[in-house]
Amino acid sequence: MKIACLSDWHLTNTAPEKRIDNYEESVFRKYEFVLKHCDDNGIKYLVGGGDIFNHPRMSLGFVSNVIKVSNRYNVKILVVPGQHDLFFHNPNLNNTPLGLLKNAGVITMLGDEPLMDGNIHFYGAGWEQPIPKIIDKNAVTILAIHIMTIKDKKVYEQQEDYITAGSLLKNNPFDLIVSGDNHQTFTELYKGRRLVNSGSLMRSTVAQKDHSPSFFVYDTDDKTLEQVLIPCLPAHEVLLINEHEESKELNQRLILYKNALTEEVESDFNFVDNIKKKLKLIEVNDRVKEIIGECV
Repeated sequence: MKIACLSDWHLTNTAPEKRIDNYEESVFRKYEFVLKHCDDNGIKYLVGGGDIFNHPRMSLGFVSNVIKVSNRYNVKILVVPGQHDLFFHNPNLNNTPLGLLKNAGVITMLGDEPLMDGNIHFYGAGWEQPIPKIIDKNAVTILAIHIMTIKDKKVYEQQEDYITAGSLLKNNPFDLIVSGDNHQTFTELYKGRRLVNSGSLMRSTVAQKDHSPSFFVYDTDDKTLEQVLIPCLPAHEVLLINEHEESKELNQRLILYKNALTEEVESDFNFVDNIKKKLKLIEVNDRVKEIIGECV
């Protein structure tokens, strides 16, 4: 059996600041490419490792179009929620786009109890959910998980909240782990078992100008992995890229850091420790985090 692996879809009809194309059309073009490839090549399942939507508040019209596109293809979609799918990180999916897709029968949520297709068992662990235990060790086991996973290099120097792909595989003996949250693309192999982190479906910031959207196809019979590139326009045609704009974007985000750091986290002030604490309180571009890390 062949299984497609794609995390961090971030489906939305709201264009990021630096996108200069019709972003909604780009979202559906890429999403539909993945579904059509699966349907055309007999790939039964598409497994998503969270952040299916970019925000838990979407227009009904947009969600309706996601449902229509999804139903055009004979592909079973199995997912877990990421933090972007949830209101205030609350695991309750009521009144969320992901919950609507679930109730419409478009997706199936994975969890502690395995979804079984013969000897293939699918498990799931969404944002901040515990990793389930394998029930049948003789089955081919697949885990979809939303957790910040890195290969061997931190996303930014001072990063602390992460797990390495090797450690995740070593301590959780699934045959395949589909991880999401890190928008970079990488895979890891450990004793014949694999981890796939596809990276984001879309390029949403200038920092991603060199990112090539793709997904992976895993063969449960021979445990091989194939990367499939998703057609996309050159970065300069869809992203506002120039030195002035990049500097302006970074400066704006650095100002946010400066303002956030004006209030000490603890009375015994330590500059580096304070930065680390503040990093956890606000969401910023990964490139800015790298710059802050280099400075300290």
